[in-house]
Order: sequence, then C-alpha cells, then structure tokens
Amino acid sequence: MIAKPKRAVFGAVKSERFDEISKYRRIDITRENFGTAINDRNLYRTLLDISLHHPHSVVRHEASFLLGKLNLTRAIPYLISIVKFDKSIVAKHEAAESLGKLGENSDLAYEFLKEMTNLKRKVYEDDVYHADVQATAELAITEIEEKRKLKSN
Repeated sequence: MIAKPKRAVFGAVKSERFDEISKYRRIDITRENFGTAINDRNLYRTLLDISLHHPHSVVRHEASFLLGKLNLTRAIPYLISIVKFDKSIVAKHEAAESLGKLGENSDLAYEFLKEMTNLKRKVYEDDVYHADVQATAELAITEIEEKRKLKSN
C-alpha cells in the first residue's frame, strides 16, 4: 500500500518522512545532533525538512536557527521561503535572523533582507504584516553592513 502524503507547512510530504521529522522535539535540534550537517547530506536534508515541514512552529524555529548557526549557505533559498510563506511569526523571525547570519557572505540573503527593509508595511504572502519580522530584517541588514565594513578595512 502506498502511503498517502501528509499536509505540512510547505505542501505535501510523504507520510513516512512527515512521521520521521515529527518525532524531533525542540531539545533535539542541537549542534551536537546536527553539527555534521555541513558534510552529511542526509543530516542536512533532515534539518532542512524539519525547518520546512515540522508541525510545531517552535521546532521549525530551532531548525532555522541551526541552519544559520552552522553557516549552511545552501539553505538560503529555503530560509527565504520560510520568511515569505510560513504561517508562524516565530518561524519567519528566526529564518530572517539566520539569513542575517548568512548574509555577510551571501548577496542573495543580503538582497532579500534589503528588499524587506525597503518595503514599508510589507504584506507577506500570507497577507499579514509582521512588524517583528520586518524589525529582524532591519537589524540583520545593519549587522551585515557593519561586518562587511569591518572586513573591508
């Protein structure tokens, strides 16, 4: 019998995969458990899937945090999607913060955050303005620009 996909934050995900990532708790999303995701494709994919599909927003938040902390720049397009489409302000905020951590060395992250800060009263894809997410993007841009300035001196 073919398992029916389950609906997650970002579309349908195979039932087995959804069940697998749903087992993770907030306290499981640590550098000790995922620190080798830099070199381990399966571990990276699991962390990414948790940030996109976990049913609990706080766990998605923690996974987004760790993507930034581990400097996983290949996750930038996914973090941008979280900011744009996730229904949770907590998850959006942390994805924006992680983009800020990654933006020092990524024009894609920097330009996205810059675009966010230039749009006043931005309405996101979920049709809600998120002042806290906007403030996070503004702070991230300031920090990126300060780091880039220090590097150039």
